[in-house]
Amino acid sequence: MNSFLFRLPFALVGCFHLLLFFSCSMQSGKEVQEVAVDQKFQKTAGVGLESQDIDKMTKMMITDILSQSFMQEAIDPPKVVIDSKTLINESSQVINTSLLADRLRVNLMREAKGNLLFVSRENMKSVMEEAQISDQVSITKVDYRLTGRITSLSSFSNNSGMKSNFVQIAYELIDLKTAVVVWSNLYQVKKVGADDTIYR
Repeated sequence: MNSFLFRLPFALVGCFHLLLFFSCSMQSGKEVQEVAVDQKFQKTAGVGLESQDIDKMTKMMITDILSQSFMQEAIDPPKVVIDSKTLINESSQVINTSLLADRLRVNLMREAKGNLLFVSRENMKSVMEEAQISDQVSITKVDYRLTGRITSLSSFSNNSGMKSNFVQIAYELIDLKTAVVVWSNLYQVKKVGADDTIYR
């Protein structure tokens, strides 16, 4: 009996530590929350290019491209290539250009409703392999290719600890028959803040 009473306080302390561990684990899990891609989340927001900036830029580009005369006057739907190969990132920020290309292509396809056709150069190897075993494969000629360049200009003040970051994305739609630029536009974002956000 005395031995049992002696061990009881140690057992209670062990249970307390176990409950404390699970309680902390559950509380840390509550910090995770889902937000919309066009919503700025203040706790993680930085001065770099973020999802809400990409979402806004994409919507502006789609409206602008679909309103151009070469789109409105086309007899047959223009055929376009949009991939990451010609989206060049020269900015100081790590940016996944495949994300930009995929988002533009998918949303343009949805909004164009068949008035634009998209040719996949990324899957050309698979198409050529199929062409070797089927005489019904026909490679589509491309009319236009989208190119882009991402640049930035950043400054930092040691006195205030504030950082300024200006990001510019220049897009061009090139006529592959003539090398003429049929459409171009600039998209710019400038942010200032005490930034310690890491972009990957």
